[in-house]
Amino acid sequence: MIRPRKNIFLDFLSPENHLLYGTNHNLPGDKQISVLCESLNVAILLCGDHCILPPFFLLQSNVVRKVADVKRIFILSGIVKIPLREAALGDFFEKKMSQYASVKHLYPGLYDSKGHTAVEKFGVSIIKRHASIGDEIASRWQAGPDGNPSWQPLNSILAPSEIEELRDIPQRLKERGESVTWPGMRKHLSRAALRANFQINQILQLEYTRIYLEEFDATIITGAPPKTTEFLLVSKNLSYDYRTFTGVLIALELWDVIRNMTDEEILDLRHKAGFLDFIAVFDDVCGSAPARRAVVHAFARAYDHWRSTTKERVLRRSVPATMSSWFRRSREKIDRVAEMFFHIALCVKRTAENKYRDDNPIIPNVLINVGELNIGPRMEVKMSVFDQRGQRVTYQYNAAGDINLEKIGNRVEFTDQLQKLQREIEKAKEANALSDDAAADADYHLKKAALEAKKSDADKGHLVTYLAAAKDVVENAAAAGGLVLAISKAIEIAQKLF
Repeated sequence: MIRPRKNIFLDFLSPENHLLYGTNHNLPGDKQISVLCESLNVAILLCGDHCILPPFFLLQSNVVRKVADVKRIFILSGIVKIPLREAALGDFFEKKMSQYASVKHLYPGLYDSKGHTAVEKFGVSIIKRHASIGDEIASRWQAGPDGNPSWQPLNSILAPSEIEELRDIPQRLKERGESVTWPGMRKHLSRAALRANFQINQILQLEYTRIYLEEFDATIITGAPPKTTEFLLVSKNLSYDYRTFTGVLIALELWDVIRNMTDEEILDLRHKAGFLDFIAVFDDVCGSAPARRAVVHAFARAYDHWRSTTKERVLRRSVPATMSSWFRRSREKIDRVAEMFFHIALCVKRTAENKYRDDNPIIPNVLINVGELNIGPRMEVKMSVFDQRGQRVTYQYNAAGDINLEKIGNRVEFTDQLQKLQREIEKAKEANALSDDAAADADYHLKKAALEAKKSDADKGHLVTYLAAAKDVVENAAAAGGLVLAISKAIEIAQKLF
């Protein structure tokens, strides 16, 4: 049974959270916008019905307003909702300006017509919110020290008397008609209690987030940049984990394709049957996998199977070498991507059911009943695995003795060794240790790894994924054991060097 997807609270867009993440210190303004836009794209693809964006995020931050403007199609289309407790935006602005008067210098957007306009132009996406954030936080804050696990770090830092002083601050702010925010609370803390300022603010933002999650039955995207912490709130479901999802897309050679899509294309892809099938299988795999790496591995293996089909082999001879250039040149890009997601979903499902037999050196034509996913007609997929039986294999790994991974001391030497491994792949093919197709695949992944390693800002996740994909290809050839060990060693070194 396909489980419904949850709505997503866009906590990574919270300006208050950015202070705790250190975003303004870690990233320049333009980079902040691009990172936040990319995280929003992932949230749109992973959410159920919609994402939740509190209006105060827009009032608070010029960066968030710019992100909203760049991604306005998401908000105007209704895939991003803006929850509002007040009946009208004018009432909301008036109430907030009164509550934040004592700290107004920290929230200029609230007192600027530009901030109001940034929210008003998205009025079509407003939905009703029932919870009173200030009242809820005051109530939870008073009860928190008595048993809430989130308070344990504070209980170990502050004295009991300081905890008691802290307990009542939100309620006092509410009684005075002031905002229950970190700047408001900070004014009432003793100088000694400020030694726990990070932990106090962390609990405040945690409770703020929980109120939204509970009312809208939502979750968050763990690890979504620019996050550096989850405020003790981590989803156990890997299908809402940023690095798991992007790791799978990297393994499928689709991450660059997805990240370069227009907003309209992302919305279109969300509703394609192939993508919906993929998300359903992705959710299933994440539910049973012990760790992020296991999820990525499952899809990398499925991708290898899919690429070895007769249909794809013929197709690859007539298109550019990389998937991303193929999709860019296609007039039916979204349909192509959705179709690929569909095939990957099938391959993962069949692999999980042991329909691909690793102990069988030749897999005959397999009829895959796509009715298993309740979609489409039957289709034939021809799978093939290289068979070494009856062939003379005379391959000896590193016969020239010029590959020495043990002595790598820097990234330049690492890249040089990867290029030598590429040449070793060719030697293994000439000696019948690898099939032409397997050699081509392994060489492709090693080339991608070498190109990534050369970059000044090389991404370790991408690099390791490419190397793991190369290792998966050569693992199927019994005579290439030395290559498997060498690539495994390269993965180990990459983890340390990058």
